[in-house]
Amino acid sequence: MKKIAYLGIDYHLNSLTIAVMLDGENKFYDLIHLRNEDKVIRKYMKKLSDTFELKACYEASCNGYSFQRKMTSWG
Repeated sequence: MKKIAYLGIDYHLNSLTIAVMLDGENKFYDLIHLRNEDKVIRKYMKKLSDTFELKACYEASCNGYSFQRKMTSWG
């Protein structure tokens, strides 16, 4: 069973900032700033999902909703 990683995602037109916390931990596992490009985001999410079960929280705006739909379509 994979450990849970919680992702807090701040979504912008040109970039994303992602904070990653592991279940039961008190410190950030990772804090990263990525270009808002599908290839870059998919590569990072794939890296995380190989090791962890991901639970994500993102801003509920028109951009956040489109990002959620995109992430869902990627699996």
